[in-house]
Amino acid sequence: MAWAETDAAGLPASVATPSEADAARLQAGQVMTQAFEHADGLRGSVLRFWAKASPDQCFAILADPAKLAEFMPSVHSIRILGEQPDGTVLRMVSQVPFAPDLTIRRWGVPATRTIRWVQVRTPFRRLEGRWQMNALGAGTCLEYALGVDTSGNLIPGWVISSLQQQGTREIAHNVRRRIESGGTWKKPG
Repeated sequence: MAWAETDAAGLPASVATPSEADAARLQAGQVMTQAFEHADGLRGSVLRFWAKASPDQCFAILADPAKLAEFMPSVHSIRILGEQPDGTVLRMVSQVPFAPDLTIRRWGVPATRTIRWVQVRTPFRRLEGRWQMNALGAGTCLEYALGVDTSGNLIPGWVISSLQQQGTREIAHNVRRRIESGGTWKKPG
């Protein structure tokens, strides 16, 4: 399933309560993805999966940017460049082709269990992302959304979208393991 938008827009709205059928699939361990593309050039995907932990536990584990490199796929290192009233500025070094070095501003809202980020310096025209955590049964539905606009860039948008789609299952696998371990599981290597 794919979303299509006709005007400038950000990430698709979060699904606070999945349908009964989707909730059953998520709780059974299925990873659900949806692609989106906006007319203004922002394209990406939304990933949903379930973890056996409370939304507050999930938020606490994902909110600490200094520890992301321990479990997020392709992230080699994180360096916090500064704390500001509107978020933490951090530099991420990754093994992702075409985007090995990103500087983003990241902030969390504990009351809504939302973590957002936007680009400060990247090779893209625009980059934005979000984690959203909502209670679902005896655990949490986690939603990861990432949008990238490569307009005017030498990197075709379809290449970025393809790389995003390839990494979604690994993101779900790693984050679920990190959360269900109480924040102790680390990726190999």
